[in-house]
Amino acid sequence: MFRNIYIFGLGMMGGSLAHAIKRGKNCKKVYAYDTCRQSLLFAKKNLLIDDYDDKQFTLLKKSDLIIICAPVKKYDEIFKVIDKNISENAIVSDIGSIKTNITTSLDNCSVSLRRSFIGSHPLTGSEKYGIRNYQTNLYNNQYVLISPFNKNNDLLKEITNFWKKIGCNCITIKPRQHDSLLALTSHLPHITSFVLVKNILSKCPQGEIDSYTGGGFRDFARLANSDSEMWEGIISLNKSNIINSIDEFTNEIKNFKKIVKNGKSTEIKKYIEKIHKKLNS
Repeated sequence: MFRNIYIFGLGMMGGSLAHAIKRGKNCKKVYAYDTCRQSLLFAKKNLLIDDYDDKQFTLLKKSDLIIICAPVKKYDEIFKVIDKNISENAIVSDIGSIKTNITTSLDNCSVSLRRSFIGSHPLTGSEKYGIRNYQTNLYNNQYVLISPFNKNNDLLKEITNFWKKIGCNCITIKPRQHDSLLALTSHLPHITSFVLVKNILSKCPQGEIDSYTGGGFRDFARLANSDSEMWEGIISLNKSNIINSIDEFTNEIKNFKKIVKNGKSTEIKKYIEKIHKKLNS
């Protein structure tokens, strides 16, 4: 068991993780840091954390597991802070949606930090953001993709055990494979929602969107309402994989357009039924 766990970034995901750690009694103390003081005050008042750090980072120095729960574009500056204040033998991980960019960030860090880092990505989340929207069961029975950046099996074992104690299922995956797959399974659906919702909003009479849309639109609108800062970082840092996914999706849309244009209802039905078969196999 870790003695002190440090959450670096107290948004919805970080707050929910702090709650899960506290509930599971997976360490003695949970510490945190966030640039927003109000988030820290809220977290301590609601017993999500035991204490929070200031810019002296004295609590960071006392922690043996540090988990970065901040937007991926902030990793460079966060790694610099951690590198100056990390304790000996501490483990560093994250919950970010992309991994290959971390290699570049770590290149500017000490050998010690590079050896102590292992990537994590819980496949869970919400369109809501901010500590006040933390969820009590966000990590329950969710999958976590673990991406080692070195061949330290002890590191892999420790971080896997940490996530399992919270109630997660773990899969090990290489950083490049992670980013390629997530561009298709996570990033593309969000991008599609941004584009589709923008298009629908531009076509529907202003102020009357609810009169012309149903549950399908609301599902897309939920994704489209996700944190813009977080998604700007994900998209810009995983650009090449995302462009490939968009190209593949565009080709498939063109394929379906041809089927519709041909006007054969049997072909449309076959197309949809093939999807049903794969989903239910």
